[in-house]
Amino acid sequence: MRDRPPGPRGFPLVGNTMAVASDPLTFMARTQKTYGNLVYLKVRGLDVYMVSGEEEVSSVLIRDARSYTLDRLSRGLADALGESLLVSDGPTWQARRRAILPAFSRAHAARYDHAMVDACDSALGEWPECGHVNLSAWTAGLSLRILLNTVMGLPNLADADLIASNLDVLMRHALGIGGTGIRIPPEVPTPANQRAHRAMVELQHMLTPSLEALDSSSDYGLAALLRAHFSEESETESARRMIDELLTTVLVGHETVALALGYACWLLAKHEDVQEEVARELRRTVEAEEIGALCGDVATPLLDAAIKESLRMFPPVWAMGREAIRPTMLAGYKIEAGAQVLVPVWVLHHREDWYPHPASFRPQRWLNGDLAGVPAAGFMPFGLGTRRCIGERLALREIRLVLGAVVRRYELLSLAPPDLMPSITLRTRRPIHLLVQRR
Repeated sequence: MRDRPPGPRGFPLVGNTMAVASDPLTFMARTQKTYGNLVYLKVRGLDVYMVSGEEEVSSVLIRDARSYTLDRLSRGLADALGESLLVSDGPTWQARRRAILPAFSRAHAARYDHAMVDACDSALGEWPECGHVNLSAWTAGLSLRILLNTVMGLPNLADADLIASNLDVLMRHALGIGGTGIRIPPEVPTPANQRAHRAMVELQHMLTPSLEALDSSSDYGLAALLRAHFSEESETESARRMIDELLTTVLVGHETVALALGYACWLLAKHEDVQEEVARELRRTVEAEEIGALCGDVATPLLDAAIKESLRMFPPVWAMGREAIRPTMLAGYKIEAGAQVLVPVWVLHHREDWYPHPASFRPQRWLNGDLAGVPAAGFMPFGLGTRRCIGERLALREIRLVLGAVVRRYELLSLAPPDLMPSITLRTRRPIHLLVQRR
């Protein structure tokens, strides 16, 4: 057994906290190159082990997963996002996952497809024949409408724009002070806490009438499944838990898909040669006004490869964490109970030994056999192991439909590159904008 693994020296008292908070992507990539696949950091007063190798990641997320629970930062999101599947663990997490899993099953796919196609057609109808599009706002609005109309089972929920603005307040609040994840206790009436409280109350008021209007015989959608799951609790407690779960699902579910769509569109706009190849592929397989075919088995290998490459370069969930619940071994080092483990998905997706020229957008790498040696830990935009995202299948279906419809109907021209802002998800500081022209 060895002492702690190597790592960058931090500052007195704060350790590596500010380096991680100020530019986490650059810091973690540089740290991995300098110190290897297991690195010791001191962040927010906690012992943190950053793992970025196949063996180390697989040990934490799969082989020795029972030695770990959700990390402290993620569990701390409960004060901003409420108690939900995202921030729970153990038996509570297992029970809720089982309860809501049917909402993401293949059995509902056909029912969801119709709603997704209608929403996509309607949203593309807002685009000009030739002009400017705020892509970030467009993808966020579309993904929210699709989520409400499909998985949530709340198609009549009004004012998606107001929902989105309040969700944005909660997302920013969850970042904590200076992006460190440190938040002032919610009972302290700071301006940020008060804004978050108002946003939560407004969202609760918007959700409650729709939940009360649910048909008691319905088993369709997440809202109905949650109502059944919490049926044995008091009416007040049941409503609170349902709203926590629904808000978190909306927040994370629509945000990750919207980001993935935004980055994929921007990458294709920047790489016009790839965009035109994808457009030709779509012209061969899909009629311009029959984009619903993209929900089926139509073969679009280059489009699918472009989606994978975009998720590799800009994974919406750019990092995830665990906490050791008992002493365990990791790559020959003893990990004490309470230690935090950081899995930097961004770093894994940009390893030069797995992805030659990782900063280059090369969808063909997914088609020509170059990635045969990349381990499962090398591509995990939806996680890995038992906590892998249950909405992965639906998210990929939606991304394929919308991206295919966009490229089939419009030529895209990029403007400024995205200014990345890693928070809970891989956001941008400013919206992504494109110039578009009808094909």
